[in-house]
Amino acid sequence: MMAKYKIVKIDRRYNGHQMFKYIIDFKHSDNGYAQRINGLSDARDWCWQTWGPSREVDNVYIGRAERRWAWATDHYKIRLYLKGDEELTLFKLKF
Repeated sequence: MMAKYKIVKIDRRYNGHQMFKYIIDFKHSDNGYAQRINGLSDARDWCWQTWGPSREVDNVYIGRAERRWAWATDHYKIRLYLKGDEELTLFKLKF
């Protein structure tokens, strides 16, 4: 079962605002930590299969490929980053 998530439209306060339009934030759900991490892992696997490989958001600018998605995990963040409206629509249709 997919973990609950919150969709956040990115502005200049967020890392990745130059490349991405949306954050899928798993941290702000009522689910336990393990469910949040599993939700992010399931979503990340799907993104990898759908759009190909990516990187952690802090490293996404390294390299030549333009990324359609990225992720961030640490003590404060359990997030998936999406490039734009098309990616968000596909994500919402899947999850």
